[in-house]
Amino acid sequence: MSNLNKLDFAPLGTAGSGYHRWVRDVCQHLKAYGILDMILEPSQDVLTVEEAQALEANRAALEANKAKAIILMTRHMDDSLQYEYMNKKDPRRLWVSLKERFANVRNSLLLDLEVRWHSLSFCDFKSVLDYNSKALHIKSLMELCGKEIIDAMLIEKTLSTFPVSALMVTKNYRIDVTA
Repeated sequence: MSNLNKLDFAPLGTAGSGYHRWVRDVCQHLKAYGILDMILEPSQDVLTVEEAQALEANRAALEANKAKAIILMTRHMDDSLQYEYMNKKDPRRLWVSLKERFANVRNSLLLDLEVRWHSLSFCDFKSVLDYNSKALHIKSLMELCGKEIIDAMLIEKTLSTFPVSALMVTKNYRIDVTA
């Protein structure tokens, strides 16, 4: 079941660390193909006779769309996940199973991100660009997990981790900001 074709986005790994990005990518691709409704909750409305007949007439198209959705989803999954969910033939059921398994990854990811945020230090990077890139990356992941990092917190983090030799610069900046 190895993915021999070029992938459109990163596959979902067995640990689920990229689950939320994978969900976004799958939804966008299914929407682009016009088959997003294959994974959405079915409507609770009662079908009229005409709607039931139209649905039956379009059964082949519905099955083809389900197959397209399953192919897209499984193609962008790790090989071991593909084997584990091989018996899921309905895209909605696969979607729900993956959600039950990986949707709580945010909680464990947030703990790791908080540790990374607290250990982030300006002195550990060779350039301002490298530090800024890492800080913004952690900030965006924390926001994904529901914890907001405002600009003032980011600035304070940067200033508090400046080297001792730049202590006067940080004091001057803080005086200018508070004035």
